[in-house]
Amino acid sequence: MNTFSSPQKAGIKYFISFIRLAQLMFLFFIFTFSGYSKTLEQIAEDIKQTAKIKDKYELDTTITLQLALNEGAYYACRKNNPGLTEIFLRPYINEYTKKKSLYDIFFWDDGNVTGGDFNLEDKNSYFLPMGLPVPPHSQIFLKAKWKFQGDKVLIKMNAGSNQAEIGEYVQDKVRQFNKITLEERVSGFSRLWSEIKYNFVFTDRLKELNYDRTFEEYLPQILKEQTTEDYYKLLKKFVARLRDGHTRVWCQMRWYKTDSPDSPPITFKAIEGKAIVAKFGKTEEIVKSGLSVGDEITQVDGRPVREILEQDIYPYIFASTKQDLDGKAYKKLLEGPRSSKAKIRIKHIDGTIKDVELTRFFYTTENWDIRHDFEYKELPDKISYVAINTFDSEDIVKKFLEVFDKIKKSKGIIIDTRLNDGGSTDYGYQIISHLIDKSIKGSKWKTRQYMPAFAAWGNEEKWYEGEHSTIEPAKDAFLGPVVVLTGPGTFSAGEDFVVALHASKRATLVGEKTGGSTGQPLMIDLPKGGHAQICTKWDSYPDGREFVGIGIIPDVEIHPTQEDIVKTRDGILEKGIEVLKSKIQ
Repeated sequence: MNTFSSPQKAGIKYFISFIRLAQLMFLFFIFTFSGYSKTLEQIAEDIKQTAKIKDKYELDTTITLQLALNEGAYYACRKNNPGLTEIFLRPYINEYTKKKSLYDIFFWDDGNVTGGDFNLEDKNSYFLPMGLPVPPHSQIFLKAKWKFQGDKVLIKMNAGSNQAEIGEYVQDKVRQFNKITLEERVSGFSRLWSEIKYNFVFTDRLKELNYDRTFEEYLPQILKEQTTEDYYKLLKKFVARLRDGHTRVWCQMRWYKTDSPDSPPITFKAIEGKAIVAKFGKTEEIVKSGLSVGDEITQVDGRPVREILEQDIYPYIFASTKQDLDGKAYKKLLEGPRSSKAKIRIKHIDGTIKDVELTRFFYTTENWDIRHDFEYKELPDKISYVAINTFDSEDIVKKFLEVFDKIKKSKGIIIDTRLNDGGSTDYGYQIISHLIDKSIKGSKWKTRQYMPAFAAWGNEEKWYEGEHSTIEPAKDAFLGPVVVLTGPGTFSAGEDFVVALHASKRATLVGEKTGGSTGQPLMIDLPKGGHAQICTKWDSYPDGREFVGIGIIPDVEIHPTQEDIVKTRDGILEKGIEVLKSKIQ
């Protein structure tokens, strides 16, 4: 039921300060887990259309404005070196926190948008460096102060580009961030351990680990003096032992490190235990290296790939299944300090070996690894192909309905969920409603029902059995044959979607096992702006069949081969078309 954001794009003009991190992360999870449907771009457009104040703005000047709740301000910024083009502001009551908050949204000339939701009641000012994601490269800062005057808020904000002031501020924040006290370390670890003990739904894994004993094992390591980065690395290793893709720990280290881990722009596919190059950015350096899709990477910095995975990557990955573990781990295979050289040994498809060096840097995926949220195309023989790669916004449902008239005219439909890493289950169910003519059931679920008195009496813990979700048919439906393509990247709400179609026998599944993880996360705060989520809901097929920790098993299982990648052939799609044609006939 959840999804996490893709890596930040190069050129994004902001650096999230420690002061603001908790508020921005909270907003992110409200968007992700609560079905919040408006993006920052949509909110900005709404502010622009209804703004009380519309004016121009230049750097190093001060905006002074008085706004009532829900009144907006829009500023068009003249061209300047840092590239700030538009500013949007609107105070309002946050429906989740019930506090007076502010949307501050900023657009840049490279097309990026930054900002978010800020709690006005928490402080009365902020200093926000904005620029490239790593200090000290921030290109611009924003200073803001505010005070309430009755029902209105008086805001004074200045945007400038004083590098010395930014650098001093950033370095001070880095020093503060890295100093984590003994009290912070112990309280954070104890809170994490306790919340997992009483809320983590897969109790069999707690028993396997001898969870109380695990606490005793890790506590001496927590007590040692260490940096915030080392502390969170230890917490990640602790939580990863639970083997659950919806239970995880994180802290935004990138914003406080000048040597944040980066990689050359290369993605891999795990095929028979090999790291096979699937895509790469065509930088001058990579083109000269002679790298090709289908090549195998056998060593990185003089170490075998398997050794790196087993020792440096697997122990810190939150995953419920081997296929999910590999999908996440292989992405990190080339990571190292920014600007360093990755020494890579390539084994070409013809068996020849070549050693190359490629620079690790913060790159954008825009030009080489594009993943659209939604894609529709018409295949031969009146077959519709729909790729649904997320359920994080109601826009997905709208896009599906925009092409639905075309779908209805087809003889069959292929729905590709191989890149769908989740979002809101409800959006998936809305799409299913247009593919059925009778009510069908969604996942079955249960959660722990802890009762302290029962524990005192020595009774076993009880379980609360939740009601099945029921998906009702829409008035307008496509009732032809449906094939759904699946893979390890089908995850969370993407799996909820697949389970409902598969259990009702409305669709035939073709491809690989899914990631095998869904559920409802409980969010907790940790020291230094860190967070954890703990899976509290155990989902299964409507008939009780398990898929969490296993993966949804397709009706027709087929795996990509190294030859497929070399020939840029989508063998799973080809098999899906073959299966669909047999059903049409």
